[in-house]
Amino acid sequence: MKKYNILLLCFIAFGLYACNKLTLTTPAFDVTVNKTTFKVGDSVVFVLSGNPDNIGFYSGEVGHIYDYKNRTSVTGALNQLSFSTATANLAAGNTGQTGNLKLLVSSNFTGQVDSLHIRQATWTDVTNRATIATNATATSSGTVNLSDFQQAGDSLYVAFKYLSNTSSTAARARQYTVSAFVFQNTFPDGTIYVHNTINTDVRFAGFAATSFKGTSVKDSLKWAIGSTLAFAQGVDNLSDEDWAITKKFRLSAIPPDVAVGIKNNQVVLPQYVYKYTKPGTYTVTFVGNNVTGDGISAVTKTLTITVTP
Repeated sequence: MKKYNILLLCFIAFGLYACNKLTLTTPAFDVTVNKTTFKVGDSVVFVLSGNPDNIGFYSGEVGHIYDYKNRTSVTGALNQLSFSTATANLAAGNTGQTGNLKLLVSSNFTGQVDSLHIRQATWTDVTNRATIATNATATSSGTVNLSDFQQAGDSLYVAFKYLSNTSSTAARARQYTVSAFVFQNTFPDGTIYVHNTINTDVRFAGFAATSFKGTSVKDSLKWAIGSTLAFAQGVDNLSDEDWAITKKFRLSAIPPDVAVGIKNNQVVLPQYVYKYTKPGTYTVTFVGNNVTGDGISAVTKTLTITVTP
């Protein structure tokens, strides 16, 4: 019986512990520092009291400012586009066509990629801002600055328009390939927002293409969208007008600032040491939280640190 009572007490104690852990509580959490002025490269020792499940650290530097954690838009960016092109070399005796590929932008396109909505939009030809290939060697466009289109609004679409006259063996419409497409916003503080996706995926997944009938009254070739944009060499006696258009870019888009996670519920952290590499006044924020199935309870602690040269 005595053994049974001991086991029963153990089960009760375990149950009370488990219930207590499932109850969401506000963390007891505080942060102190022995002084508030440091030199560049000094070790700033933040003393942490209490033991919240998780702690996030906002240093106050660019990209890690607590007040900007929900910010997604800021005016005054430098909006820049870059890409590469290549075109097929011509057979001997073939004069080819010039100017088949055009770069255009629109601030009032609806995003519906069909002939009606493309024609209704206002498109500005900015081909002369880019370098377009004249042979089969991949050629960088250089940096295409589109910041002046902020005056027309926050939205911008970019289009590659392929236009050819009736093609023939003597005047062949060129084949073109577009690759390495990057559109980004760069802000005065150095923050960069890259609109399209990472280098390793299909970066043209946000494009849509449509084809118009040419003067031959026959729809011939179309843009092929994949890891590149590709338009095949012209077909004899056929003409083409074909568009490949991006998703909408927001010229003010900026990534929200983020915290650095310095603690989870598997460790106890009595202090955190950080070094600043540039002088300035920094608003430092620590966010400690407890997490259960009922949700999250957080406590925020803010300090001001001055860093001198």
